[in-house]
Amino acid sequence: MTTGCARSARLSGCRHDCRYRIFVSVLCNAPILGPVTGGIAAAACVAMLLFLTLRALAYWLYTKRFADFLVSILTGLLMLVAYLMPEALPVLALAMLWQLQRRRQVKTWRLA
Repeated sequence: MTTGCARSARLSGCRHDCRYRIFVSVLCNAPILGPVTGGIAAAACVAMLLFLTLRALAYWLYTKRFADFLVSILTGLLMLVAYLMPEALPVLALAMLWQLQRRRQVKTWRLA
């Protein structure tokens, strides 16, 4: 007997972890559930991509422990801005990515 996650992963052909199953199911059912659900799923996917990009850039620059701390602080700041001033959220997210990318570029040239 297989569990629900293993069964759904086998049926969808997806080998990801259980936590990604909800994104797959929402994205597959977006035409059925409507454009609002599709928009929420797209926003969640963009947020996950932003989080992973921040984490990869922070790991490039700092030790693992400090990078995790920095990403958690930046994520908390993004959530606070999303709650208080949603219009400023894209500007702040791009500023964070730009700053980390700029620092990574300097470190790359220093290694070369």
